[in-house]
Amino acid sequence: MRARLLRALAAAALLVTVVQGCAYYNTFYLAKRYYGRSLNDVPYAVDKADLSGQPQFNRSIDLSQKLIQQYPKSKWVDDANLLWAKSLIGNDDPREAIRMLEEFLDKYPKSNLRSEARFYLGVAQARARKYERALDALGKFFDESPKKSLEPYAYLERSRALYSLERYAEAADAAGMVVNKYKKSELATRARLARADALFAQKSYDKAREDYHFLGTHSLNDEDRLTFLLNEADCLQGARKYDEALNLLHDAMGHEREPLAPDTTGGKQAVGPSTPEQQHYGRLQMRIGTVHLAAGNLDQALASYHRVLADYPRTTLAAEAQYRIGYAYETAGDDFDRARNEYNKVKDISGGTSFADQAATRVASLDQLVQFRSATGDSVQQAAEKAFLRAEQYLFELDNPQRAVEEYEKIAQDYSGTPYAAKAIMAQGWVMGRRLNRKSSADSLFWIVVREHPGTEAQLASRDYLEADGATVPENLIRLPEPVVTHADSVTADSLLRADMRADSLHAAAVADSARLANDSTRVAARDSLHALGDSLTKPPVGPNTLGAPQPTLGSPSTNGSTQLGQPHVGAVGLAPIVVPDSAATHPARTDTTHHAKPDSTRKSPAVPPDTTHRTHP
Repeated sequence: MRARLLRALAAAALLVTVVQGCAYYNTFYLAKRYYGRSLNDVPYAVDKADLSGQPQFNRSIDLSQKLIQQYPKSKWVDDANLLWAKSLIGNDDPREAIRMLEEFLDKYPKSNLRSEARFYLGVAQARARKYERALDALGKFFDESPKKSLEPYAYLERSRALYSLERYAEAADAAGMVVNKYKKSELATRARLARADALFAQKSYDKAREDYHFLGTHSLNDEDRLTFLLNEADCLQGARKYDEALNLLHDAMGHEREPLAPDTTGGKQAVGPSTPEQQHYGRLQMRIGTVHLAAGNLDQALASYHRVLADYPRTTLAAEAQYRIGYAYETAGDDFDRARNEYNKVKDISGGTSFADQAATRVASLDQLVQFRSATGDSVQQAAEKAFLRAEQYLFELDNPQRAVEEYEKIAQDYSGTPYAAKAIMAQGWVMGRRLNRKSSADSLFWIVVREHPGTEAQLASRDYLEADGATVPENLIRLPEPVVTHADSVTADSLLRADMRADSLHAAAVADSARLANDSTRVAARDSLHALGDSLTKPPVGPNTLGAPQPTLGSPSTNGSTQLGQPHVGAVGLAPIVVPDSAATHPARTDTTHHAKPDSTRKSPAVPPDTTHRTHP
């Protein structure tokens, strides 16, 4: 009997082993194989380039489901659940992956896969743009003695989430952990690129250039080398080292083949070189024009753009050059009529490109601005509104703060003794301090408003700015605004108040900036001032920011819950901000060709629009 019992137990153990083997080899092993075939030697799709030609995540999901249903007591059930969630991330379904991974952590409290599940939860939340929650999940992953092979990926994902939240210094540090601690990791190059972009975004141009230079010298093809060299030029331009940037670009041009003159014999319509290699010379020439424009050398910038037009006729590069000619006349030349004519030529060069669409938008915006300039016979309210809109056009759309200061100064003179003058002086102070780095001049203007314009919203705003910088404003100088009714222009009190609130939109933006930049102890006063205006502000209409992406209105919440500053304020008439569309000439690992910022689709208009080869985000 004892022998029979032993044989029965052995048979049962063998049966369990066979069942477990079937669960693994017939199901889970195949599910893992299909998952692995979907990727190029990485644990998950860090970037789209990591996906194989024919991803097979669906087959991996089907087999994972089969194991869970047919072998519910198998020791591979938790593995199958995690593999299912990972496949959902690969299939670009992060929200469902989040649900599964949160259930996994509740359902399998003793699983040795918990830290790995926590990591993929952070990845899924970042893909779903829930960046704060992603940082929380990744932080817990590090706390739970993580799987060592995933550590560099976790630092990279942390860096990307921080970048999206505009916490650039922390993003650079997180990416630097991969660069310094995992030098032999396959992620080191990507992490260095992420660190460079974060350093550039926080205006640490010299450090960013070091990373771009390293990437360029270690690139494996000419296209990447050129892209990183142009990134170096961006850093020099950002640091206002224009001569060094021009030297770098001219030296690079000496190593490129100059394009041949287009063939126009036999009445043939000239078409310039269009392959990436053939356009290297033109891209460098375009960037030289951009640096000249940033340096204020209008004639040299135009000469470079015209050279691109001549060498690359009827190409996308030529369409961009023509667009930039219009942009140069609009911003540096302040010649709106000439700019309008140049913008109208873009559609004749390449009507199907995004540059033609953007040129048409700029023409419409210029027409609107010219209408404001020439308007006569308006009431005081309407004239003041238009004057503020003109100033904001220069400040936010054209990124010409010096010209904006001149416009605000003119408003202060034209409307002396009115609340509009107080607002204009306050706006001058904001531009002086936040855009021109002339803090002492800004503080002087704020004190003028505080002392000479009591009972205005501008006085309260100026007090907030002074106190945010550590100054003490005596309470006896402050007088709360009172409603003012005037019949001089047949304007009712309600309509005048609404006009005042619209004119205060710059104040709201400035307070938002203070709330973002000031330390925790000084943010409260600025935020309170913003909230006092928020409910009564007339919000500007949503306009394009990057192509196809919505632009948040001034004072709207961003992805991280803070208030956005620096979006081109368009007032009540909807002037469109300047946008330079992208072309395909970008680094393969990047998707956005804007100068900095967010990813999240809330970027400032640059002083000079980014070239088609501009830096992109990690």
